[in-house]
Amino acid sequence: MLGKGFKSGTVSINAMLNDSGPKSEEEEIEDFSDRPRTPFNEEDFKAKWNQYIGVLKKDKRASLTSTMLSCRPEIGENFLLNMVFDNKVQESEFNHHKTELLGFLRESLNNWGIQIETEVRVEEQKKKYYTNKERFERMAELNPKLAELRKRLNLDPDY
Repeated sequence: MLGKGFKSGTVSINAMLNDSGPKSEEEEIEDFSDRPRTPFNEEDFKAKWNQYIGVLKKDKRASLTSTMLSCRPEIGENFLLNMVFDNKVQESEFNHHKTELLGFLRESLNNWGIQIETEVRVEEQKKKYYTNKERFERMAELNPKLAELRKRLNLDPDY
């Protein structure tokens, strides 16, 4: 069954943004202390990661495939995988399929200590200048002589 915000392979941004978010840590943590924790290297991990991406491609999950290709995890201590996403929609979509991915990685790498942590990259929003007047005002801030030239030539920045 497809998760909240998904209908026949499409993504509903509103449903994902209005989602209550990830479950509390108490709900997510399972006790796998009696299961093996076989060490693996980065090559083994990349091979399994790419194998899972191949399965997603076969299942025609293009959006999740794209997310997993662009946001590769960093392997930390104690088999902790850190995923950094560009936006909340990618993170939400990934979190809907996280359990399935964890099961695949744990079983194929024979390591039940694998955990995945997610976060969204925070970037400062740049102001966008849409109109000609806004663009001109910004250029005039950077070079005040443009404003003087506009006055001398009696130019209208709206055109």
